Amino acid sequence: MSTLGRLAGVAMVTAVGFIGYRLGWEPPPGSPPHALPASQLNQQTLASERSVAYAPQSTEPGLALPAATNTIALPSNEQKSRDSASPGTASRQLTVGAVRPLLADEAATLTVSAKDAGPNAAVVISGLWAGSALSAGTQLGSNTWRLSAEELDRAVITPPRGFVGAMKLTLELRLADSTVVDRKSLELEWMGRGVLVPAKSEPPRHNASEIAAMMKSGAESMANGDVSGARLMYQRLAKEGEASAALALAESYDPPMLREANITRGVAPDFALAQSWYEKAKALGSPVAAERLEKLARLDSVTLITDFGYNGRHAYFFDALDRGYYRDAGLEVKIVRGAGSVDAIRQVGAGNAMFGFADAGPLILARAKDQSPVKLVAIVYVKPPQAIFCREDSGLRKPKDLEGNAIADNAGGATPALFPAFAKAAGIDAQTVRWVVAGTESLPGLLATNKIPCVAQFTMGEALLRSKIGPTKLVRFAFADVGLSYYGNGIVATAATIASKPDIVHRFVEATLRGMKDAFADPAAAGAIMQRLVPQVDATVAKQETEAVAELAQIPGKPLGEIDPARIAATIDVVKGAFNLTTPVTAADVYVPGFVPK
Repeated sequence: MSTLGRLAGVAMVTAVGFIGYRLGWEPPPGSPPHALPASQLNQQTLASERSVAYAPQSTEPGLALPAATNTIALPSNEQKSRDSASPGTASRQLTVGAVRPLLADEAATLTVSAKDAGPNAAVVISGLWAGSALSAGTQLGSNTWRLSAEELDRAVITPPRGFVGAMKLTLELRLADSTVVDRKSLELEWMGRGVLVPAKSEPPRHNASEIAAMMKSGAESMANGDVSGARLMYQRLAKEGEASAALALAESYDPPMLREANITRGVAPDFALAQSWYEKAKALGSPVAAERLEKLARLDSVTLITDFGYNGRHAYFFDALDRGYYRDAGLEVKIVRGAGSVDAIRQVGAGNAMFGFADAGPLILARAKDQSPVKLVAIVYVKPPQAIFCREDSGLRKPKDLEGNAIADNAGGATPALFPAFAKAAGIDAQTVRWVVAGTESLPGLLATNKIPCVAQFTMGEALLRSKIGPTKLVRFAFADVGLSYYGNGIVATAATIASKPDIVHRFVEATLRGMKDAFADPAAAGAIMQRLVPQVDATVAKQETEAVAELAQIPGKPLGEIDPARIAATIDVVKGAFNLTTPVTAADVYVPGFVPK
């Protein structure tokens, strides 16, 4: 068993040990375990020096986590469920549509809607194969995820690499108090590539007038923003052999058609599904579908995984997407949310995404330990973005005060990875800091409710934190403030992609930089686009984060995105100074020049 496998079940580690868990680097012997799960936090716990072992939830594809020696058993939500809904919840139910057979490694868009679910309702999905990942929601276990009702429209399931077979999923609609008001099943099937999927049709069940009424109802649902409802209506008719329904269903996934109809808010386009349903419509005799397929055939489909969920700092990616810059470059781009730079690097390295947005520090560590094939092709944060934010009323005013206290961040974050470098520069003992493993979306809430005194966050995330904590003041410990100077995040791809598809890399980088320039020139417009495409992101916060990114990304007289080999070497030196790298890393190991237009 690898070092990573032996360490994966231990979430309570020191700051240095934390990186050992994620990257397989062994912490010093005798290091005390000091990370707690966010779900078990309170002020009494944080004040205590007692350590508790807890089995974390893995974000790694195909990684089975051994149970910790002293796990905390949480109350089962199933104990709170009821088999029948009360009269007040009778109208709240899940609607589940069938999904066509998928090819190996193809992502599956959820055909599920939870109309009238009410505020704070959630859908818990179980039965996923170990190593599967969802583009939205929170992972609860190796095969279970929880999504809000609003996240269903954009949820995409990525199967484990090379998976072939069926997944029989159970979906539960739960209210805010965890009461189960509806339960449905959904079966997804992946087949080996090269297997022909026949265009099967069911016997017609509706006459011409009924079909016309259902198509009208679907169009009205689309116009009113109920895309999931419209898709289910169209799919029912398409399976009966109605060409116009198959065409309409394809259009509901086709990015340019959605933009043309001005239906973009909270909707998840899907190039693969659009192509599949256009094929179905063409087989049923639609000449329009044949024309659309010719247009789609001219586009290269790529996936970008972010470093940290969907946030305002990513607005320029969505700006390029919304303004059609990627399509102008002949690309159909899908943006999926990541769970930290470490996760993004692993997902790109495993081939689950062609491009990633990740931090140079973890990239160097991954190269040193695992010989990761992932490299930078463009840089965005030319200055260190990492910081620790603490509540002022916690009494933590200087870096030395962090010793013995807790800091929360997600398991794959770049800030814990580089914290030893900060600690060394600041003259503090990194091993005395307790790292709390928490979900990306929960960090502002943990700080706002005073369940944790500090959280790790990039400097541009200050606007988001301030919007959540109200009048409480923050104290910021930026890594740059202790004299650290190195590269932060950039666009990454594997060496194989760079070598075999350089034209796609050129086009993706150039289109992204085009969106970046627009976003920096008009942060308010970029924030508005971000909120329209990802409604849970506040437009004002996105504007402020975009302004902060502009400060990190631009150097007068230097092309946007250009990588300086001397700066890469300096970044490697910072990492070497904090970690004992077992394998030497050179600048050529972690970046490839030539993809940024002059």
